[in-house]
Amino acid sequence: MKTLKYTFLTMVMAAAAVAGPTFTVDPSPLVGNNGTYGWGFSLINDTSSYLSVDSVQLYSPVDDPAFRFGPAGNFTDLFSTYQFNQPTILIAPDSTYSQAYNGSDQGLASWLFPDGTGVYDGLLSNVFQIEVNYSLYNDNAYASPTLDPNSQALTGSIFADAQLQFTAAAVSTSGTPEPSTWMLLASGLLVTFSARRRLQKA
Repeated sequence: MKTLKYTFLTMVMAAAAVAGPTFTVDPSPLVGNNGTYGWGFSLINDTSSYLSVDSVQLYSPVDDPAFRFGPAGNFTDLFSTYQFNQPTILIAPDSTYSQAYNGSDQGLASWLFPDGTGVYDGLLSNVFQIEVNYSLYNDNAYASPTLDPNSQALTGSIFADAQLQFTAAAVSTSGTPEPSTWMLLASGLLVTFSARRRLQKA
């Protein structure tokens, strides 16, 4: 009976240690055209361990929108690199960590949109998933990994839906006169009309 209770307790504790963290991306959809745009994120660590983000990557290949959005290589992992360069960043037990995209090197990930002007008519979109791989630690210094009952380091993956969306193609104004050009033309016609009236009266 005691053995059964101990086994059950061990299973409960192990389950608590690997309770699935969750995260969401922002913005959704990620909208852009001819430039690099990025996602911020919010990650909830509902485990009793410190969480390290090891990598951020596309989970499902961007097959369908490849011809619209460019290759999967246009996706860049930002946060795991940022965390690696600042090793004091571990997400504490039972806490939420958020980071916005700053336009360069901070956030979850970025996407390079190709130039869609003249090719894409209106809004085009596709939903896929971003995968975060993580490891759990007993403390906030990466000193000792959190282990399961078989003395294996605890790692896992979590996913969030994401969406890419092109902005509407830019409308070309080539061949259309600027407002100032219209004003000059109208002024010229008015002067010509006035001069002809004067000549007719004379």
